[in-house]
Amino acid sequence: MQKLNIRLKEGQVEFHGNAIPLELVESNRKTVGLTVTPDMRVVLRISQGLSTEEQQRFLDRKESWLYKQLLYFEQFHPRQTIRTWQAGETQFFLGKEYRLKIEESKHWAITVGKEYILILTPYPERVDLIQSHYRQWLKSQAEELFIKLHYKLQKSNEQKLGYWLDPPEVKYFKSKWGTYDPKTRKYTMNYMLMQAPLRSIEYVILHEVCHAKYLNHDRYFFNLLTSVEPSWRKWKDRMERMLA
Repeated sequence: MQKLNIRLKEGQVEFHGNAIPLELVESNRKTVGLTVTPDMRVVLRISQGLSTEEQQRFLDRKESWLYKQLLYFEQFHPRQTIRTWQAGETQFFLGKEYRLKIEESKHWAITVGKEYILILTPYPERVDLIQSHYRQWLKSQAEELFIKLHYKLQKSNEQKLGYWLDPPEVKYFKSKWGTYDPKTRKYTMNYMLMQAPLRSIEYVILHEVCHAKYLNHDRYFFNLLTSVEPSWRKWKDRMERMLA
């Protein structure tokens, strides 16, 4: 049974309804190489002169392996939840479930109470504006919190890591919680992580920081991650169940 739709000419691999980028890299190597990166990109390395038909046949033979690799890396990426942004809808903030309360006001304001997240807005019927303003607020909360957590975790694990990184940049990602750039030695966090428990956020920070030493998700990477956060699986699973 075919699990993937590999479209070489379009540079895509269809996986679980998503179009995964397929990159073609020519080199002087004599053999063909296939790699799946942690940020869900498929890289096909070929020797010069290899025909499109031969490339496609190679990919077809590797379909089962490719599917398993994509399935593995998918577990590190966030699932998407559809929100209507109506009063009474459930929202998570730092691992706790709240109900939205939307009230009309002359000025924008967002506060977190014991049971509700209160959004004051001049436009209570404008779902698009409410969503946009809430995300801006969430980003500002994330920028402040992630920097504090970064310095705390770096300091407490300085001997185990043996290096120091700058605090993360914060932005929105549709399909990942964080990413590390080996060229700049900087990492970026998804501000939607503000929905997750604090320990889950710490796990993602440490996950990205560990990539500065081991870029791939191999046994060396997971050994380092386990040394700095022995219960990372628990907090990863709790985050994924909560935000599924």
